[in-house]
Amino acid sequence: MTGEQVYLDRAAAGADWLSGRFMDRHYPNGYIHPFEDDRGEVNNDFSRLMLSAAAIVFAQIDSLTGGKKYTESIPSVMDWVVENSIEDDGAIRIHDGTDAGHHAVTSGPLVGCFTNDDGAGVGLISSYRVTGNEKYKKAAELNGTWWCGLEQMPETYASIPAALLFMLDMYRFTGDKKYTAAAKPYIEKVLELQYINEDDTLAHGGFRGHESACEKSRKLHPDDPLEYICQRTTMYAMIALAKAAADTENEWNIAYSGFGWNGEDI
Repeated sequence: MTGEQVYLDRAAAGADWLSGRFMDRHYPNGYIHPFEDDRGEVNNDFSRLMLSAAAIVFAQIDSLTGGKKYTESIPSVMDWVVENSIEDDGAIRIHDGTDAGHHAVTSGPLVGCFTNDDGAGVGLISSYRVTGNEKYKKAAELNGTWWCGLEQMPETYASIPAALLFMLDMYRFTGDKKYTAAAKPYIEKVLELQYINEDDTLAHGGFRGHESACEKSRKLHPDDPLEYICQRTTMYAMIALAKAAADTENEWNIAYSGFGWNGEDI
């Protein structure tokens, strides 16, 4: 948007750290003290799945620079997802029992499923676009088919706009209208979650649906989740609705997306 080189340089510096020192430490829990060696690592499924969103950034930076430096790091985060997290039915699951808080579902077909963040799904799309490796395409389509076949929406509210983001990307990726059909009830639910009351200037426009990440949070927010404006749900909803409203490729939202940048140039 600005053409300022400093922003690209800073993003690249972050990608250098993530693809270098961070990976060398074998997937720490995301926190490294800047002046001391890492104080401990959590090598769990949740951490690795969250890292798959890095593939989007690696692809976008190489698109801007015309290089392939960061694209070469994509397998270091995405191959693990394909080999260890995507099941035969297409679900992306946390297998080690990690309680991922707002991701956690305790019963039904979505137990352990990674539904509240679309970084893994769109990361697969990004990875295929810049590498041409069919395993990423097949994994994205397998997960997309799983979403379309669900008989119920996720219980976690933020998962609803997050799933919408992925299905919109999958429609653009494949041209298959099953994704627009599956996305329609999700769009309607997202609109339903928005709180519209112009007289209530504190909350007007926000999206409802709070999810407790821990017991402490549950004690602080004990009532109906729909009585709370939720920042996480609001953020996903804004991105998803902006993407749903896009009319041309140049308007496509690059946040949590396999598109919005020119992958064909890499």
